[in-house]
Amino acid sequence: MLTAVVVAVAVLLSVPVSVTAQGISYSNDFEEANDLRLWVAGGEIEVEALELCDEAPAQGERCAKVQFSALSNSHYVYFAAPVDQRWEPGMRFLVDGMVKVDAPEYVSVSLGINRRLLFDGNDQEGNGPVTPTVEARGEWVRLLSGDVSDDFRQQAAVRGMSPLVEWTVKSVYLHILGAREGDRVTVWLDDLQVREPTDEDARQWALQQAELALEHDTPEYPWLDETFAWGVTGSLEGQNRVLELPDEMVAAIIARDYKENFFDTTARLGGMVMQRHGAEAIEQVGRLLDLTAQHDMRVQISTYITGYYEPNVPREELAALAERVVNRYRDHPALLAWYIVDEPRPELDILRDHWLWGKQIIEALDPQHPVMSAFNNAKSVAMYAPYAAVMQIDWYPIGRGEFAGDYPAVTNAAMCEIAWANGAERVWFIPQAYADVRKRRLPTAAELRLMTWQPLACGATGILFYSHQSRPVWHPWGGSWAINDILLRRTGEIGAEVERLSREVPILGPVLLGTKWVADAEIEVQCEEIPIYALPAVRADLSRGSDYDVIVVTNQDVKAAQTAMITLPDTMVAGRVLCDLNEDNIIDHAPAEFHVTLEPGEGRMFTLSGPQENNAIRAGIFLRRYEKLRRLFEVELAEARACGVDVAAAEASMAMAAQVHADADATDPVLPQAAAMQVGRAREALQEALTADERYSAAAKRLEAYRERVGLASDRLTEIAAQIGDESERRALMGGEMKPQTDALMECVRDWYRLRYALMTGEVDRCLQGLPAAEARAEGLVVGD
Repeated sequence: MLTAVVVAVAVLLSVPVSVTAQGISYSNDFEEANDLRLWVAGGEIEVEALELCDEAPAQGERCAKVQFSALSNSHYVYFAAPVDQRWEPGMRFLVDGMVKVDAPEYVSVSLGINRRLLFDGNDQEGNGPVTPTVEARGEWVRLLSGDVSDDFRQQAAVRGMSPLVEWTVKSVYLHILGAREGDRVTVWLDDLQVREPTDEDARQWALQQAELALEHDTPEYPWLDETFAWGVTGSLEGQNRVLELPDEMVAAIIARDYKENFFDTTARLGGMVMQRHGAEAIEQVGRLLDLTAQHDMRVQISTYITGYYEPNVPREELAALAERVVNRYRDHPALLAWYIVDEPRPELDILRDHWLWGKQIIEALDPQHPVMSAFNNAKSVAMYAPYAAVMQIDWYPIGRGEFAGDYPAVTNAAMCEIAWANGAERVWFIPQAYADVRKRRLPTAAELRLMTWQPLACGATGILFYSHQSRPVWHPWGGSWAINDILLRRTGEIGAEVERLSREVPILGPVLLGTKWVADAEIEVQCEEIPIYALPAVRADLSRGSDYDVIVVTNQDVKAAQTAMITLPDTMVAGRVLCDLNEDNIIDHAPAEFHVTLEPGEGRMFTLSGPQENNAIRAGIFLRRYEKLRRLFEVELAEARACGVDVAAAEASMAMAAQVHADADATDPVLPQAAAMQVGRAREALQEALTADERYSAAAKRLEAYRERVGLASDRLTEIAAQIGDESERRALMGGEMKPQTDALMECVRDWYRLRYALMTGEVDRCLQGLPAAEARAEGLVVGD
């Protein structure tokens, strides 16, 4: 017997690599040997059989047999056979095999491949199912993929990596998904091939794809056309999962951070309800929603109608639980949308059908709020785009290496283009703003800047940064506890960049509302190339509206500043004003051309409109800036008042701003601009008052220094964990030899939250009294070699 513990990985047998001949590259009828091996198990299983048997579809022949029992709620299991065949770029291939399944109907079985793509200067590995899933039980079924090489070529195009030099099919595998604790799963496999497709194969695949189309009309949500989302996907619940502090404390601190970055949207609150069930869990969602509403934030509530977290719960019970949650909170002021089934794969019938099943349940209960998911690959984006009220794309491209090796400059744009081409109504993008101990580093400021501006250039009307929240460093996706801290509190390179983006994107982004991105716009760009891709360094995209057009110019180069000459068609500019919204500057564009210089990864937004429309656009920008700064000022003012700081000058300055705002006209930018500038002066006056207050200033400075040290210690632990490739070894180290450090780190994190909350609520003395003990604990943390 073999037992696979969570994420157990076995080394596959290897054969010499050779260039394939035309026809069949790999074939196994399992007459001589069963070369299937356990590759990955996403839960604990006991392998009971991995052998040859006499139950092949043809009498007298043999086949491979795999049998295991699930000892836990296993999410996925892979049994792989080595192929290791190298293919030339022009060759085509598919996967073909006979499969018989004895398992509950909710268990999904399909065939997939593990491949390695070699581009010019780039090398990437990946895997995924490539065939539909087995519907029948107890009978032999043929599983046939489409032309997998087409997928590879599409990936090359999406990533901008060309030319595609070659690819290697490393292995073919059985992909078994959804077994529940106590289940016994038996799969027989025969006549497994990797070969060139025939005309008949193409016909059969086309028929299969036609059957995949979903019959569903998504409700209309016109208010979404007036909504620009700017925020993060980490929720209060996720932030507090490890901290285990009072929700009110964590909510107040997060809300302050949100205000500082003008965030108004968060996602995935309440996912634990679908795991814990029960009245108490549902009530907790209500408490968190109330706290969120108090701070003027909107939430996507997680209603995972899926067995991923609780495979032993029947679908009917999950549906009943979702009904309770939806009926309870559908009228809550903090509710933005319902979030179901994270990253559903289109290749798996069971996931696609389950997504639609859950979506229809919630839409019937609440037609006012959309059902959302996040989609993380080109196939998913293309498949689900016609059915999603908002196509949320989460694409996390930053690995351990350089940007050029991991992530070409065109990827985010290509994902948006795929969404629009397949009928998306709206696109929101989720840039990577996290690192983990497995394979991802934090993006640089330029990379984050480009990941934010690229989707906007392609018409996205929402940006929600993704971080893994407060996972401990020994977690396989764990990173620094300070990842959210870096993102929200404007510290370090990334934090400074988020602050900069927060002063641009949520103010300018709503200009895109009511416009539609135009593919192949007739805009000429003269610029340098990015050498590694032989692609233009600067890109100009057009989104067209009824009253004005928006042009977003982005520097695809994250290493160097670039200058470009932009030439527009005469018909586009005649009689119109060209305005640089970032600089609030009218540009002389005669004869229909202008220069732009951009920092690495930078984006710039321009509008083309009539003079009156231009005034209204600019007035709207200043009014949004005024409102964002006013809300931030109110939060800062409340803290200063609580701490006994003299705020009279700041209040007087804000009163002047409010009076100017009251007299402002939404069609004339003069007074809105003056009001926004006056709020800035009020904030400066408030900061001067806080600095002048010796007690408050001393506490704030020491608290920031403390936070910096704790953040460095967390980063150092993350570096140590990242150097250990084997997860079980990493867990053993972090839970053994390094456990005193990890425990001390988490206690210091809690200290910081307690002390910060004390300062926010006016308990300056309590903060000052608690700092010495906290600082002493932090001195014991490892921050260097």
